[in-house]
Amino acid sequence: MATTFTGTSPGLTYKDLLHFNNSNAGVTGSLQALNDGNGATTALQVSTTGIGSTGTITATGAVTGSNLSGTNTGDQTITLTGNVTGSGTGSFATTVAAKAITLGMLADGTDGELITWDSSGVAAAVATGTAGQVLTSGGAGVAPTMQTLDIAVSELADGTDGELITWDASGNAATVGAGTSAQVLTSNGAGAAPTFQAAAAGGALTFVSTTTASTSSSIDITGIDSSAEIWILEISNYTTSVDNDAISIRTSTDGGSSYDSGAGNYRYTHHSRSDAGSVSGGQSTSATAIATTSGVGNAAGFGGNLTVKIYNPSGTTHTVISWISAWTASGGSVFTGSGMGKRVSAADVDAIQFIPGSGTIDTGEFTLYKVANS
Repeated sequence: MATTFTGTSPGLTYKDLLHFNNSNAGVTGSLQALNDGNGATTALQVSTTGIGSTGTITATGAVTGSNLSGTNTGDQTITLTGNVTGSGTGSFATTVAAKAITLGMLADGTDGELITWDSSGVAAAVATGTAGQVLTSGGAGVAPTMQTLDIAVSELADGTDGELITWDASGNAATVGAGTSAQVLTSNGAGAAPTFQAAAAGGALTFVSTTTASTSSSIDITGIDSSAEIWILEISNYTTSVDNDAISIRTSTDGGSSYDSGAGNYRYTHHSRSDAGSVSGGQSTSATAIATTSGVGNAAGFGGNLTVKIYNPSGTTHTVISWISAWTASGGSVFTGSGMGKRVSAADVDAIQFIPGSGTIDTGEFTLYKVANS
């Protein structure tokens, strides 16, 4: 059927027809404006792949679609849901849901660094430090840092009294059991932790006790028993309240409850030589105590020293005691000497006593050892 167009002129006849002004090329892949029959250009643009506009598009209904873009002019309300929420027109605040940020969402950082917060509450990084360092708190308001481990004794975990710290064959920290009284720490060779073991037989010294003189009328040494045949007393820097005095020895057979002090209980002899070459000594075949030296000064820096050995005190024999001595006399001369004494009667000796000639023993350390039986 033919279509009839009416109008007073071609322009009026075709003005209601929209067309492309492109020499009859038709619709192409590029957006082209549509013109009316009078040649006026519209805002509407058309291509084979889409529609565009150079003006404002007004919709009275809902507009749907994907990949929509543009500017919210403030008269439309936008509501966000999900991990990021918020609602408003134009620009508005949003909130990120708690625990919504995963590791994959974090910005790249430096290998080994840690996340912390500075004194302003701003996220910051803790530097990696060096191998072997540990993360150490700097206290409130200061970010932690990697530092070299420095553990004080007070920071160690509680342990068992008497145990020691060692490392096992794998290099792990371990403890050495406390052992029993008088045992000694003994190496078990490479790759094995040391252990406490009985002291090797034959001549090993075992500490027993120390007594400190302090204006003492006597120094009593107890605890001597049959566990050793030889007992040694180291006496250092003793002085007496009376100048130019010395100490003597008595023995006990009842654990120190009393000490034999009768006439004729002891025999002794001792001799000495001074730095000036003078020789002196003393002896007795019937004494109330065993005299060790004579003439020990008590001025500052003076005093006497003795190493005393007691032989087989529990053997119910005539217990023998020997000594070597070194002292400074009241006039400043130095002496060295030695001597020995013994009980006249046989007895089981289990304590000895040191007494001054008069006054008191004011200073000195009296340390008892025993020599292990072979």
